[in-house]
Amino acid sequence: MPINRACSSSDLIGSPWENPARWQGNLIFKLPRRIRLSRGHYAAIDYEEIPAFFGSLTERPALAARALELTILCATRTSETLKMRWSEVDLDRNIWTIPAERMKMGVTHQVPLSDPAVALLKRRLKVSNRNPDDFVFPGQKPGQPLSQMSMIMVLRRMGLGQYTVHGMRSSFRDYMGDMTLHAETIIEHALAHQVGDATARAYRRKDAFDKRRLVMRDWAKYLTEGTKTDTRQPTQGSRGLAPNQESIRAPAANPSRVPHPADDLRAHADSRP
Repeated sequence: MPINRACSSSDLIGSPWENPARWQGNLIFKLPRRIRLSRGHYAAIDYEEIPAFFGSLTERPALAARALELTILCATRTSETLKMRWSEVDLDRNIWTIPAERMKMGVTHQVPLSDPAVALLKRRLKVSNRNPDDFVFPGQKPGQPLSQMSMIMVLRRMGLGQYTVHGMRSSFRDYMGDMTLHAETIIEHALAHQVGDATARAYRRKDAFDKRRLVMRDWAKYLTEGTKTDTRQPTQGSRGLAPNQESIRAPAANPSRVPHPADDLRAHADSRP
């Protein structure tokens, strides 16, 4: 320990004018170090079981069940869904824009809405007064959203209280990582996670929105149809990222070979009788 720090920590050195609650050079040496608590991982449903669970969830009539349904479809956090307002929703472009002040990272996040998510929101819109400032999932108290416990209570009533709402994001992440060829960075963007260090983010300012739309479409297809988008072994030159995406031709036998002008002459000579 440096001499000046040792002297500062000494009870023999002090002054009646010093603040006894001062941290630096005083309490920092007298109080025990803070112990960081470990929260562990959020309990998540295995992605193999998610389609069956999601099907049961859609049959429940409660508003909290619709909030949980949208949370799973969009892989969002609890507060992001519960505090969602109609002003954030663009059903013409199928985009949900969450303002920066409501995001954990403090950055505006645009969520590509899949077809099932759009259908859910359109059903909600029919029973709302279409006020842009209203919550999409209003609570019992006027001007308040559903409570933080509402979606957890849905899980408990379904006999799945051992799982967490936040764990649904882990189920999404595991499925996308195990069963698709979507890039890791795109999946992380879909979860509104920061990707790379500060330098990388300074150069990479876009959020791969179009690619994330494919991610959310594949996730919704798996949730609603139970069809795994297993693209680990692509065939016919397709990368399996999206059925509507243009196929990519398989590489030639020797991709490093540079074409030579004489190739056309050889091909013509070989074709002669």
